[in-house]
Amino acid sequence: MKIVLEETLEHLKGKRRVEIEWDQDDMDIYEFKEQLLEPALLAWTYQPNTIAELFGEEEVEEEVEDNEIAKDDENEIAKDDENEIAKDDENDFDDGNGTVSAHKHEYGNGWVADTAQVDDSVYVGENAKVYGNAEVCDNVKVYGSAKVYGSAKVYGDAKVCENAKVYGSAKVYGSAVVYDNAKVYGSAVVFGSAGVFGDAEVFDNAEVYDNVKVYDNAKVYGSAVVFGDAEVFDNAKVCENVKVYDNVKVYDNAEVYGSAEVYDNAEVFGDVVVYGNAKVYGSAVVFGDAVVFGDAKVTGKTN
Repeated sequence: MKIVLEETLEHLKGKRRVEIEWDQDDMDIYEFKEQLLEPALLAWTYQPNTIAELFGEEEVEEEVEDNEIAKDDENEIAKDDENEIAKDDENDFDDGNGTVSAHKHEYGNGWVADTAQVDDSVYVGENAKVYGNAEVCDNVKVYGSAKVYGSAKVYGDAKVCENAKVYGSAKVYGSAVVYDNAKVYGSAVVFGSAGVFGDAEVFDNAEVYDNVKVYDNAKVYGSAVVFGDAEVFDNAKVCENVKVYDNVKVYDNAEVYGSAEVYDNAEVFGDVVVYGNAKVYGSAVVFGDAVVFGDAKVTGKTN
């Protein structure tokens, strides 16, 4: 008959198994208990080192060695897990600051620096990044390879996507959309249902809002304000203290700067330059190499 003792021993850091052979013909139950079982249990419980004397030193050494190997394997696995966790807690955002503390955003799995503030409700796509001291909240979606960083703030139902960048102290909110390779930076503000796309840039202290579209290679900057249903596109530039609004279109290589105003249904295109305190309005169309400046007023019939 074979009696098996098996238990996890703290001093061995593993499982110990001992088999005791009992021949019932040579030893009755009382002799077995007195001569084999009780000494074995006593040694097992109170004097672990005497197990070697009872059951052979070689067996104990082998089991200790096996347990040490198992312990080493566990330590290696733990180290690998720690390294993996460390990788998941850091990211290099390619902004010159090297690797910084960061995490994968739960909604979208995109990288977010621990210094940035991003609401749980915000979607940050897998290849998108939010870092620096940026704040992104409400129902915003940042996806594609888009980046929001610096001290920028994006909120409401705004979207920043594809390869777009919003940074500096810029603000994008409402239902505004910044996409393609567009950039909004400095202290610029884009809101309402405005769209900035293509390779367009809105920067400095410019404001773009309502249903405005700024696209292609157009630039709106300085303290310019563009609103209503206006469109600025191609290589056009609107800057300084200009106001462009209503259903205006400024395009081609046209430039509007100074304190000029273009409004109503006016169109300015070609290589036109409008500056100073000039005003272009009504259904006026200014094109070619025209230059409108000073206190000039160019108008056309309005509906």
